[in-house]
Amino acid sequence: MPPWIAFLGLTSIVSFFNAKLLISFLLVLAIPLAFFGAYRLARKFTELHYLALGAALLYSMAPVVIGSLNSGRLGTIMLSVIGPWIVRSLLGLEALELLGWRRTWRMAFLMSLVFAFSPIAFLVIFIWQFILAILDVVSFNKGGFSKTVFDDRNSRRIAILGTPFVICAPWSIDLVLHPSRFLLDPGLALGGGNVASIILANPGGVGSPPLWLISPVLAIALISLFVSKVARFGEVSIFFIGSAMIFGSQTVAGHGSLISTPLWVGSLLVIPTLVSILAGVIMIDNYLPKISESPIDYRHLLMGFVSLLSIFSLSASMFWWIFTASSAPLQSKTKDALPAFLTVSAQTNERFKTLVIRSSNNETKFFIARDSDIRLGEPDVIVGLSQEVDQAISELVTGAGIDASKVLAANGISYVFLARPINEDLARSIDGVGGFARASKTDEGITWKVSEALPRILFISDSGERLAIPSDELEASGVLSTAGKLIITEKFDSRLRVTLNQETIRATRSESGTPVFEISSPGEFRIFHDSTSRRAWISIQIFAFFTLIVLALPARRRRGDIRIEELS
Repeated sequence: MPPWIAFLGLTSIVSFFNAKLLISFLLVLAIPLAFFGAYRLARKFTELHYLALGAALLYSMAPVVIGSLNSGRLGTIMLSVIGPWIVRSLLGLEALELLGWRRTWRMAFLMSLVFAFSPIAFLVIFIWQFILAILDVVSFNKGGFSKTVFDDRNSRRIAILGTPFVICAPWSIDLVLHPSRFLLDPGLALGGGNVASIILANPGGVGSPPLWLISPVLAIALISLFVSKVARFGEVSIFFIGSAMIFGSQTVAGHGSLISTPLWVGSLLVIPTLVSILAGVIMIDNYLPKISESPIDYRHLLMGFVSLLSIFSLSASMFWWIFTASSAPLQSKTKDALPAFLTVSAQTNERFKTLVIRSSNNETKFFIARDSDIRLGEPDVIVGLSQEVDQAISELVTGAGIDASKVLAANGISYVFLARPINEDLARSIDGVGGFARASKTDEGITWKVSEALPRILFISDSGERLAIPSDELEASGVLSTAGKLIITEKFDSRLRVTLNQETIRATRSESGTPVFEISSPGEFRIFHDSTSRRAWISIQIFAFFTLIVLALPARRRRGDIRIEELS
């Protein structure tokens, strides 16, 4: 289970442990929360209320915030909400040796949240701090600062960047072993935009504002580089925008998708968006009085250009978001991916599966559906189809699948559903392949029945009799009256177990890529997934989490720190 699910579960106490309600609250309140956090942060850099309000509005209506909301990017939405606290922490990283350990642990907790909701954002922060650590080593060798400062700074850096790996284990270990998964945010693997949009602080992809809604982020960042007081802000913004461009130009497959898509790098644009806006606030607050009293020069032109660009970006973003809300990809009421009769029928004892195919002129996409649409957190743990099923589906789509129906049937896929708009060539191709019979044609699409499809769990006795075993989502149990074979029509997993009369039986892999158990005698059986190591890791994770909370909470005051009036 990805750790962001655990964080949402803990936070759902405010919604009476209703995760759906919590996510609805988060989507509805994301912009107000981002606005409130940005306003409080901006007020630390200026006494002008209207300037802080403008900065908060510009951040909360930035392309990255609107784009992530429109497409339901939960990781980026979460980072947008806690973005002001992330930026405050990053500012604290500039003087690590001055931090107390309790504040250090608080920053470690915040970095754990960043890691859980957006591994790619944490990866870039890690790279940034690694570069700073190398510069610290060079400076220390040249006598730039003492050994005490060097040790204090880097011990805190290790604590802040190392703790998230412990808190998010074993998921973090899986990411280290499979580095490409660092690049994926939670949820479905939807593609992002191109480099041209990313350089303008617009993540692109479905639901993002058009490119003509130019954000002032890049312009402010470039100007900041030449202003001594905010040069560091400009460097941070350019570093994160550059990292977003590098990663955004890559494609990767994951979260159940076998097709590589352009990376979504919206999470990397949250920090430079807010940092650039803060740089603008500081420049206006400190230099506007001086500029207003001086003759007109390039500074007036730059100030006017950025101001007009900011006003245009804010106004246009608000109008675009309001008038395109009805056509946004993320909707509160959408049709199910499957027809109702397939969803209901899949809840029987056989618990069969349906192959859903969506085809267009350019591409064909497919996924395996069960008794309901995909649920929260499931894309993050999907490891893909077995090689046998993937090859069978590819052959079916291309029209070369002579044995496709046998492989699909052996893996418990009872129906093939071709969703609208219908690709007539593909429909004729499926009709021409043996083993598929049309079951229905509705406004939603065409359904084929797969011949001789097996149930989710099937027992075949030595005499050839077949029995469908009822099961729930996690396990199955019952009594077998004779010897035979027990087949589970799922992808092979060595941790699947069967206990028969208190004895454990391990699975063997069939030609179709499914686990098979040899039953040597009658008796009571139970099918389960051996999760001993997972439970151990979760125990370590819970212990580490609460230890971090204790370390981050304020300490009790010593008696000598309490005033006499309070003691009396």
